[in-house]
Amino acid sequence: MITAQINIPELIDTSALAKDIARELSVLIKPQAPERLPSCTGSSEPFARLRLRLKELGMDHGYLAKKLGMYPHTLSKRMTGKLPWQLSEMYTVLDTLLLPYDLMHEYFPKGGVLKAVRAPAKHDVQIGEKSI
Repeated sequence: MITAQINIPELIDTSALAKDIARELSVLIKPQAPERLPSCTGSSEPFARLRLRLKELGMDHGYLAKKLGMYPHTLSKRMTGKLPWQLSEMYTVLDTLLLPYDLMHEYFPKGGVLKAVRAPAKHDVQIGEKSI
């Protein structure tokens, strides 16, 4: 009987394998969506809430680009607002980040930046759509 010793680290990049397994497990475990949205309102950084959610889940841009079937530099252009998002991509991102579809407007605001909305002051009078 002949036996051979196999040095596994030489055959498989175990660190990359461990990262892939951790990512897949995070999807299988399905962490809960955030109860309260992080406060990114008024941030001038495009898609700040999206970036924060990626960080919360320990995902990097390379992993998300792979899930979207695009090159990382294309994702970077989307994340900086230089290229528009396609609707199918937005749904894929929400699925990957374990977010409900009804929060799409929070993670993909018009122009990439969620604007702060000023609440009317007590003395403001509301006439139609304008405050006086």
